[in-house]
Amino acid sequence: MGTRSGLVASLGLHVRTGRALAIGLAGPFVAPAILFRRELSLWEERLGSKGPYHTTLDLPWAEAMLAARPVAAEVEAIAAGCMRRLLAELSEAGYRACGVGVVGSMGQDPARIGNPHIRAHAAEGQLFRRAVELAAEDCGLRYHSCSPEDAAAPADATLVARAQGLGKGLIHPWRVDERSATVAALIILSA
Repeated sequence: MGTRSGLVASLGLHVRTGRALAIGLAGPFVAPAILFRRELSLWEERLGSKGPYHTTLDLPWAEAMLAARPVAAEVEAIAAGCMRRLLAELSEAGYRACGVGVVGSMGQDPARIGNPHIRAHAAEGQLFRRAVELAAEDCGLRYHSCSPEDAAAPADATLVARAQGLGKGLIHPWRVDERSATVAALIILSA
């Protein structure tokens, strides 16, 4: 089924290292409805058991970034495939995606973190968030990114209550990841 005129939806993704939780939210903003909840894997076993920056802990940061780039490119390709599948699911249901809200690590520049292990975690969190942002761009969608803290307490405080009300009793479990992804999707619908 193709998209029907006027039926819009947004996506909200709460991104963590190696995975994301996606919420498809039908518009309009004044009367949104959850279409789906999906767990996405942004990592594949063939890439190894450790994140791309964990395998480069003994390298200076500039060299670590270069060494991790091939795996980072694989992560970006995986995220792009996930995004295309989500958009296809929306389209098959008759919706046109108007954008993507991304909740993920927005921490400090990993190059400024002295401890190599902490730096690896920070870099990987940001890599997976950035991969989802690039996937949205590649699909021609606008995106808005925020930290988990900002999704928990957005500028419009009513969004958290709306997100809670949308999923409670409908999706089990309804955790912080689901709520923050829904807040991010609501932000997109409100724009």
